Amino acid sequence: MRRSLRGTVIVAACIGILVALFLVKASHGAIVLLVLDALLTLSVVLAAVLFERYHYQPTVTHPERLRPTGERQIDPTTGVLLEVWEDPTTGQRDYRPVASENER
Repeated sequence: MRRSLRGTVIVAACIGILVALFLVKASHGAIVLLVLDALLTLSVVLAAVLFERYHYQPTVTHPERLRPTGERQIDPTTGVLLEVWEDPTTGQRDYRPVASENER
């Protein structure tokens, strides 16, 4: 998720939660159930946006053991040339962008 969109969602969810908390305190009857539902939904959205980055972390546990395999491929979504690195003891693989001649 792009940084600006992520920030916008976080701010909107926080504002919505504050408004919902105010409405729960000020309301009564069936409206409270609707506001509690909105509060729960906004809380789930906020938690999902805040914690989604932890789920998509690289799976390589020991990057110092990685060795290049000689395999290369183009990432279909970005068009970037990637080089495959592998940990020979575990078989874990990592895909790294190939540095251009100017970056070396």
